Amino acid sequence: MAAKKKEQNTPDKALYLNENGERLSVEECFREIEGRIGALEDEELPLEEAFARYSEGMALIRYAGAAIDAVEQQVQQIAADGERKDFE
Repeated sequence: MAAKKKEQNTPDKALYLNENGERLSVEECFREIEGRIGALEDEELPLEEAFARYSEGMALIRYAGAAIDAVEQQVQQIAADGERKDFE
């Protein structure tokens, strides 16, 4: 049962991809989050679906936060030494 619970809480990697199969940009991620919020506002949404949309939205928020953190690190690195370095 624990394995099934963990499986349900692990987001599908496709959640982070756009229609071209590329990683979502922060802007695309925000649009996806807005879509999940809109779905949650639907009073007719069954509880299981609402929980799934909520879980997806939270995963997208964490994904966007990590992307923003990475950009912030790049900006700090540039500011520190005036030279751009890629973080891959």
